[in-house]
Amino acid sequence: MAASYVQSISYDPKQTRLKTALSVAYTVLPNVLGSYEFWVFFGMHFCLFVTIRSGLLGVTKTMSLDWDFVKVVTAMTTFFEVFYSNQCYSRYIGLYKSTRGMMDDAHSYAALLRTHVGEKSRCHARLAVRYMAAAIMIQFSEMKDSCPERTISELGRLDLLKPEEAQGMRELRPRHRGAVLMGWSSLAAATGCKEASAPNNMPGLLSQAIFKIRNQQQDILDTMALPVPFHYYHLLSVMIIMNLTLWAYSMGLTDSVFAPLVFLSAAVIFIGMMELSSELADPFGSDEVDFPVDFWLTECLELIAEVSESDFPGGPEGLALAAKREVALPRVVHDLALMRHVQGDRSWSNDEGFTEQDRISTRGSEPPVSARGSEPPLS
Repeated sequence: MAASYVQSISYDPKQTRLKTALSVAYTVLPNVLGSYEFWVFFGMHFCLFVTIRSGLLGVTKTMSLDWDFVKVVTAMTTFFEVFYSNQCYSRYIGLYKSTRGMMDDAHSYAALLRTHVGEKSRCHARLAVRYMAAAIMIQFSEMKDSCPERTISELGRLDLLKPEEAQGMRELRPRHRGAVLMGWSSLAAATGCKEASAPNNMPGLLSQAIFKIRNQQQDILDTMALPVPFHYYHLLSVMIIMNLTLWAYSMGLTDSVFAPLVFLSAAVIFIGMMELSSELADPFGSDEVDFPVDFWLTECLELIAEVSESDFPGGPEGLALAAKREVALPRVVHDLALMRHVQGDRSWSNDEGFTEQDRISTRGSEPPVSARGSEPPLS
């Protein structure tokens, strides 16, 4: 990808499991411990546990609950919750790929315009890129902000929409604005190709890039509009409530002093998984696991601007001079230290079993090989 994914919360997967488990900030624990349902069930369990151990309530055989009965409900609930969490995570990954892919295609679109249109018709290339950037911005802005007028004003502030263009957007339905802007971008690109006498296949390539971006936008909208069916979510919620109720009663009847701790841990896991799945289902928000859309959009706009406005040092003459001076690429590379500060002094071997350390140790017996210019330049 052209740019990396930056999570709002970073972590080190190599740190100890105990240190990770004891973390509280930026986890689901504050949400779980702050929910009333958790304390309702824990209160039920603890009151029953204290009442029985203090002798205020005697337990008869008819009041006891066989753990085999509880296991049936627990197993079913676990299966349904794991399936729901997996679906939410798959949805999360799909939205990530569509979002990042759309921005990568935007970079490719800008590069094609700059290469084949920008030299002779820079104004059309800039216009097409600006409309495309506005279409991407307007989609995410309207997904995170329910006020269409605020979105239009923000695009005007960023100079992505001129006053007359903003007025034209206000007259359209909010869901149609991105598609219309993509159409404007395609029209500007086609006109630029004609003005710049671009290759005959270039308008088709640019149209394909626009359609691909638009398809990814629609994939995001369609995915967000189709969550896990409510019937499944409702049934899963009922199963969790039933399971927590059975746990609260069954563990409250036991004689072990660790029953409240076990119930607390199990309830945190079950409720926490539901909280996490709900956050993964909609990653366009302000939760810890949500996408850093503002950062991505800023990065995308800056990169598009760099690609669209960049010129080779010295212009066409400088490019011709650099090509004339170019020599053959090196066929052997020694002492590549780009990742040495991360990888240390580890050695590795090639397909023939010859390690890099062997290559370094025997370098003194080899004739010196220049990093550049080992072959005569191409004429």
